[in-house]
Amino acid sequence: GSATTTTHTLTVESDIWFTEFVEVTVAFEHDSFRDLEILLESPSGAVSKLSVPYDTYDGLNAFFGEGFVPLHGSFQFGSARHLGEDPNGEWKLHVTDKIPAASGAFGGFAITVYGHARAPGVATLDSVEVNIGGESLDAGWTAPGEAGDSAITSYDLRYIPTDEDETDLASWTVLEGVWTADAGGELEYKVTGLTDGTQYDVQVRAVNSAGGGVWSETGSATPMSSRCVTGGAVTDRANTGLIHDCEALLEGRDTLAGIGSLDWSSDAPMTEWLGVTVDGDSMRVTRLDLRDGNLSGRLPAALGRLISLESLLLNRNELTGSIPASLGDLSSLVVLNLHTNMLTGDIPNLGMLSLEKLYLSNNRLTGNVPAWLNGMTGMTDLWLRNNRLTGPIPDLSGMISLEEAKLQENMLEGGVPDGTMLPPNARTLLLQQNQLGGPIPDLTDLNVRTLWLHSNGLTGEIPVANLPSSLTSLELRNNRLTGEIPDFTSLENLVYLRLHENRLSGTIPGTLGDLERLSKLRLDGNQLTRIDAGLSDAADTLVDLFLDGNPFEAGTCLPGDLATSVANNDFAAAGLSACP
Repeated sequence: GSATTTTHTLTVESDIWFTEFVEVTVAFEHDSFRDLEILLESPSGAVSKLSVPYDTYDGLNAFFGEGFVPLHGSFQFGSARHLGEDPNGEWKLHVTDKIPAASGAFGGFAITVYGHARAPGVATLDSVEVNIGGESLDAGWTAPGEAGDSAITSYDLRYIPTDEDETDLASWTVLEGVWTADAGGELEYKVTGLTDGTQYDVQVRAVNSAGGGVWSETGSATPMSSRCVTGGAVTDRANTGLIHDCEALLEGRDTLAGIGSLDWSSDAPMTEWLGVTVDGDSMRVTRLDLRDGNLSGRLPAALGRLISLESLLLNRNELTGSIPASLGDLSSLVVLNLHTNMLTGDIPNLGMLSLEKLYLSNNRLTGNVPAWLNGMTGMTDLWLRNNRLTGPIPDLSGMISLEEAKLQENMLEGGVPDGTMLPPNARTLLLQQNQLGGPIPDLTDLNVRTLWLHSNGLTGEIPVANLPSSLTSLELRNNRLTGEIPDFTSLENLVYLRLHENRLSGTIPGTLGDLERLSKLRLDGNQLTRIDAGLSDAADTLVDLFLDGNPFEAGTCLPGDLATSVANNDFAAAGLSACP
């Protein structure tokens, strides 16, 4: 009859991921084996031909009984067609009787897969750096994204001088198990025993139960003894941290000095270097103090490698350029003082958790007041005055330890933030000489003592109820404030009150005389017309009282002893004299 095909299936479940060879055992009884086509189909759909039919029947051979070649039993076939495939899943055996003149019976089949589990993917060699304490290299890497069919158990490393033939595997030095899962730790290794001054290529690979993965990309470096060791700047060769500090300072020395000079030299002990303090249990550079050092260069990025630095004091020099972002790596830094230089550019992210004091005043910095400041919960001093900062004042309420905030003499815009957006415990808050406008907001949440908002564009009346009772000094001069002078008696701690150069009108209230600590009062340059007699009660405390530049009504006089008791005044210019 017609040619017929039967298909039989088996499912393979194994730990093998990479197929090397497939062995198939087929059992059948057939009177003419040459009639059969046997095909093997893998789970991926790839097909290998195990047996191809061919017709050898002819009448003459049949007369002698040799027209067919019968085969009865179990027979083995093999295929390398599926090299590299994942063998797990359904395999199919297709058996076709192409020449149905002779018949047979299929008995069954079995599959044996030879192969191995999946090795790890390729590790990423992140860095190969010179360990400047001696003739060695520090290699660091990242685990491959694909671990393979089992957990990574170790890493191997190999290296070779760059000028040798890397295709000659015998030229590589292979170090097995430089990292093991049992030992754990960072993925890094110090390669020792190298030749000083020779460049080496380095590779790593991950290893699991299936073996080693592919070697990584190459990293190169040249081990070399540090000049800090050979010159004597660092006497303890084992203190690689201090050697790193020494190299960083020497690298940045000339950049920092500019046309000036620094006596830092590899031939002199670091303990004798100008402004450098070596301290602590690990003997690292903890303080760099070059205040008033006649430095005219730039801030070198190498300073960011002084990871044990606690104080960096470079104020009152002539440094130019930007603040390098690498200073944000100084996780131990407590004090950063760069004020009174000529620094430019934006303020980089210096969100070190340990930073307590940041002094950047009197420079030429631009950009916004950085929002990352709000996360500086331990900062106590913030000086950004006299720069060219723009934009609104950001939320600073998270700076719960801040005591002194100096943001004056910039070009900050928008309104004065309300008390929920400002440092709650600041004692001094200076925002004057900016471009702030609008009314004075609710500041009662603050515990501030000195609040200076003068020389802005503030409008509206003075809302005493919005001001914190802790105030001792209030500066609101040179704005556009209107209305009458309110009752300030709720601010009983006031010592300095300056409201001059506004548009205040009406009577100077006698309640100002009830402020028992008031020492300085300036109301000049307004539109005041009368003086209440109660102001005379301030005569015992007032030292400064300026009233000139107001259109006082005819006959207005100074009540009580004000005319004689106040030392600093300009009553004549105001056209005022003591009341009869």
